[in-house]
Amino acid sequence: MNRYLLTFLTSILVLSVCNARHYDLTSRHISTADGLPSNIVIRIWQDEAGYMWFETRNGICRYDGYEIVRTEAVRPPDSLWNTLRTHDAVWQREGQGRLARHGKDGSIHSWQLIPHDIISYTRNDHFHVADVDERTEAITTYGSGLYLYDKLTGELTHIQKNDPHVVLGDNYLTGLFVDRTGCIWVIEDYIGINCLRLNNLHYTPLWLVPDAKIQDVNYICCIAPFGEGRLLVSNQTGDTYIYREGGGQFSFRKNEGHRVYKALVDRSGHEWIGTRGNGLWCDGRQVSGLPSKLIFNIREDAGGRIIVSMLDGGVAVLSGSRKDILLAGRKVHDAQSDNNGQLWVVAEEGLFLFNRKGVVTDSLSGCFICLLADGNGTFWAGTSNRGLFRLTANNGKLVSKSYTKANGLASDGINSLVCDRLGRLWVGTEEGLSMLDARRGNIANYRISESSLSNVFCERAAVCLEDGRLLFGTHNGIISLVPPEDTAPITSRTAVTGLLANGILTGDSTLSYQQNNLTFRFSNFLYSHLQNVVYRYRLDGVDKEWNQATVDNSVTYRGLVPGRYFFRVCSSSGGDVWGEEAVIAVTIRHPWWNTWWAWLLYVLIFAVVAVAVWRISRRIISLHRQIDVERRVSVFQKDFYDRIERELRNPVNVLQGATENVQVSGTSKTTVQSLRRGSKRMLRLMDMIRQFHKLSDVEMQVKSETDAMNEETEQRFRQIVSGIHAEEAEYREMAPPPINSNLTLLIIEDDEDNLTHLTDTLNPYFHILGHQQMEECEDMVAIHSPSLIIIDISEKEKGACELTRRMHDVYPSLPIIHLSSYNDDTYQLRSLRSGAIDYLVKPFSGKVLLERVRKSLEIPLATPNNAGEVETREVLTDVKDKKFLDRMNTTLSAHVGDENFSVEEWASLMNLGRTQFYKKVKELTGQTPVQHLHRARLDYAARLLRETNSTIEEVMLRAGYHNATHFYNSFKKRFGMSPKSYRG
Repeated sequence: MNRYLLTFLTSILVLSVCNARHYDLTSRHISTADGLPSNIVIRIWQDEAGYMWFETRNGICRYDGYEIVRTEAVRPPDSLWNTLRTHDAVWQREGQGRLARHGKDGSIHSWQLIPHDIISYTRNDHFHVADVDERTEAITTYGSGLYLYDKLTGELTHIQKNDPHVVLGDNYLTGLFVDRTGCIWVIEDYIGINCLRLNNLHYTPLWLVPDAKIQDVNYICCIAPFGEGRLLVSNQTGDTYIYREGGGQFSFRKNEGHRVYKALVDRSGHEWIGTRGNGLWCDGRQVSGLPSKLIFNIREDAGGRIIVSMLDGGVAVLSGSRKDILLAGRKVHDAQSDNNGQLWVVAEEGLFLFNRKGVVTDSLSGCFICLLADGNGTFWAGTSNRGLFRLTANNGKLVSKSYTKANGLASDGINSLVCDRLGRLWVGTEEGLSMLDARRGNIANYRISESSLSNVFCERAAVCLEDGRLLFGTHNGIISLVPPEDTAPITSRTAVTGLLANGILTGDSTLSYQQNNLTFRFSNFLYSHLQNVVYRYRLDGVDKEWNQATVDNSVTYRGLVPGRYFFRVCSSSGGDVWGEEAVIAVTIRHPWWNTWWAWLLYVLIFAVVAVAVWRISRRIISLHRQIDVERRVSVFQKDFYDRIERELRNPVNVLQGATENVQVSGTSKTTVQSLRRGSKRMLRLMDMIRQFHKLSDVEMQVKSETDAMNEETEQRFRQIVSGIHAEEAEYREMAPPPINSNLTLLIIEDDEDNLTHLTDTLNPYFHILGHQQMEECEDMVAIHSPSLIIIDISEKEKGACELTRRMHDVYPSLPIIHLSSYNDDTYQLRSLRSGAIDYLVKPFSGKVLLERVRKSLEIPLATPNNAGEVETREVLTDVKDKKFLDRMNTTLSAHVGDENFSVEEWASLMNLGRTQFYKKVKELTGQTPVQHLHRARLDYAARLLRETNSTIEEVMLRAGYHNATHFYNSFKKRFGMSPKSYRG
């Protein structure tokens, strides 16, 4: 038996078990033509973001309401398709196509949903159930289509393929899913998916002539109040009907011969009829004197005047026998006066505002069709292609705000307007019905079934009845509806569903500079309201403000410059209520030649070239100047050296003679010898100056002479330098003793000049031993026991590190400092690991070297005494400090045995205040004056015990102690033993 024949039988059998109820459903079919991988769908689900997922025989795909994208990276969830449970009931199969509902309230219902003929053919007794909303449950069957159960009334409504609205493509349904917005997704066997939307607008279609064979019979031209409780309704054929609000039936009145566009019963009870082609009639008599017989609208104002709108005739204001014509020749569709006596006129040429004197004070351009005053001083005007205008008048000037399809209207072609009892505006358009709630700022759209003619509303054919119902005239009868109580907009978070770079879908938000044409796709996943959804977006850095709202779900930006961009998008399901915005960050990288490090490289190259050019130019200029200066200096030098020599020889001669005549008896022998050596040294220096002067002359000539001359000059120069070094050595012998004469430093430096420099730098402070051979270092340490070693490791780095390692093993407390020309971490680490205490890179300051030496010496000089105490001796680097310490110790030695010798007296003898003296002693010795005095007395007592035969009591008294217990305890703490044990 053919499957479709079984479907027909199903519809006959099921009608016997179901109470019929009208559900308005709209559908959207999805198949391979829309990008579905296969029409054989296994299951459907929705993720947390809002995407719909379809598992088909050929793979899994994702759907955002606009586009299907295939993916293999998602695993379908573990969903129990065969669980027959809803929120308020448990459904149970009874076999052979019967299904029972066991409600939580105890109710039980059972239906034969699939006929026996289909069961015997398909052998499929499967059902799926789901909650659609708080009132409705959905049941899908295999072979009998879809059922909707009304929990409030207990009615079961059957929806199948051969219904008049044809919302199903097939009755063989294999799956069911209801998403968050109430969309019903059903899987139709072998033909894809059907998305059904339940229209919550409760309406009733009314026809003047049911089942009319001529369409114009139910083409409504006019619905107008015509007396108390009555409406006059006319159609395209000129027939007029009377509709009584309580009865709900149409009674034929008569045929006017022409289409009636408006009817009115005024306050006086006169009946006015406006026709298209036969003029205006009042109480059965035609009104003469009007410029046109094409009457579009008739209104009565507060003053009892009749306002007639005419096509090609303008506006006629009738007051008694007086007829005033405004906008003569214009195609006027409607006109109405407000509470201020101003006249509002809408015409195909525009909207005009007249004052009481009949003068136009303001106007708007456009083709206006209908006009409505909402009772709050606001006028609403509909246009043929520019949407809806909200208008107010301020001192004769129009203030307007427009609503278009981009704001959520069903269409920009507005044909009729009416307000319900809640103040909401209902707009009949050419593509459905829209509801505008100005207080909430939202718009909702409704489709009247799937019939296209029922969604085309007629001009100005709309009225609100006393019971709150709204009647709208369409091209296919009248729609009677009860406005819903709650029309709150549905909001949802918008998401960016795809990013295309140069037309290619990418999941990376960091792109190259060549990928600068970006397309953003987005959706808010309101599958049941996508026809109402509008989006607005902006790209920070490109758009200063939000772009105009649009129904398009994608936008493309071309030629973007490198940088970081933030794309923002939000959506609205109607009106001015916008949901939460979605933000996605996209970075377009700069090309490598335009990055910051590339520009830094350019600057460095330019700087290097500029410096090189500058240095070369400067060098050339300097050479030219140097040649000129040398020519002048050579002449000046000869004269200068001769004059200096002559001027110096005379006083030196006198000085030398005087030193020979000095009597040693009155002067120390050392002083006389120093004077004599100094005078002789000055004479030798003057000889060397003369020789150097001659050498300079020779060097000037050498530049143009042979290599032999160069060698001879070099030899002479070395002789002179050796002489200078000899003199310097002699001078160093005459220098005063170093400040820290008890500290010896060993310097190993293979370069003679550097050795001399280091010796001169440190000689005023320490006793210096200099040597050029590193191999003899260990012998010199064994002989001289230096306090610190300085080794230059520049030439023999590995040998110096090995030497240091050996020295450190033998003399672990001996500090070693390395000097090097290598400013590299590797060399420094190798040096420090070998045992060096410090590492200095050439060139370095002499002051830095001195400070490093001082710091290094303070560590090994801190040695424990016999008592375990740590004694420190300061390393002095200032002659004044040395003199101060010598004087201080001399003063202390003179009074060390005086018991009454106090710190105040000591400071007075040093010509210092107590505080200043305290700071100075603490700075130089690391001890307070009292500690230093106490230690000096104990050292003096120890010396007396070693060098004299005095008794311990006599030693104690001579050392300034009179308390034996205090002396014994202090002595033992200082030396680790009693005085008696110390003497031995």
